[in-house]
Amino acid sequence: MKAVNTSAQILGELDPGARNALLLFSGGVDSTYTAARSAPDYDRLVLLTYQVPGMVNVEASTRSSAQLIRVFGRRFSHLILDIRDFVMARRGGVGQCLRDNLRYRFHYSWCLGCKMSMHLHTIELCHRYGITTVLDGSNEYDLHALEQYRDVKEWITRIYDSAGIHFSSPHYTDQAVSHSRGLLNTILKHLALLHDSTGPRVAWLRARGIDMGRGFLSQYRKTQPSCVMSLPFNALRVPLKLLWPEVRGEEGGGVGYLGYLADRFQAGAPSTLPLHFRPGPGAADHSGSGNHP
Repeated sequence: MKAVNTSAQILGELDPGARNALLLFSGGVDSTYTAARSAPDYDRLVLLTYQVPGMVNVEASTRSSAQLIRVFGRRFSHLILDIRDFVMARRGGVGQCLRDNLRYRFHYSWCLGCKMSMHLHTIELCHRYGITTVLDGSNEYDLHALEQYRDVKEWITRIYDSAGIHFSSPHYTDQAVSHSRGLLNTILKHLALLHDSTGPRVAWLRARGIDMGRGFLSQYRKTQPSCVMSLPFNALRVPLKLLWPEVRGEEGGGVGYLGYLADRFQAGAPSTLPLHFRPGPGAADHSGSGNHP
């Protein structure tokens, strides 16, 4: 079997009696760390990398996956799928994202809509190939990415639950990680340049023969793709958040990032889920500015 695959048919070759899981995999520090830490718990882990609109250098993810396969053998395989059309059909392009930023009163629809589309596509894959476990490398130490906020994670988890799929971020919190403080560190965290967990995770991987290359602060870019369109959106987001704090919103309210997720899910839900589905009570119970993990 090839180490890197571009056909989802590999999922149909998994032994249904084995402990199988999909792992959403960028090749970066957090997803590689999660893969290595999760290896003993599964017979087969398929590292799933999506090519999405604006992404370049998707093959960089193979630098991490090749090392995982070298260390853990056939327990891992790597699947790269192009879902650019799928994402565009559900999230829209630049113009739609700008309109959604204004309508929902937050500044992150390009990335959040992309991540939502990834989850919808993953649910479809799981139903097609009988997979019931999905993992990712999300963590509470990324203060920039809305998709890693705790309330968004809980919302997404309920979607998977409704589909009969167990979804988790097994290393969302690490007890060994200490939180840095101070104004400069806080600014760097909101610029996505500093995550308190990155240093310890890079060291843990290196001790096991997995090298993430050289980094700057918490940026290790040699082993993962980049999204060129996210750069201008996120450069604008930082000052906009100071002037107009992002709204958390409430489900069905048509505002905030939780309202955006609910509406986008309704529009793009897999055919295997009821179109009227919304996650259960507690997904969002008040409006306010964006919370941190």
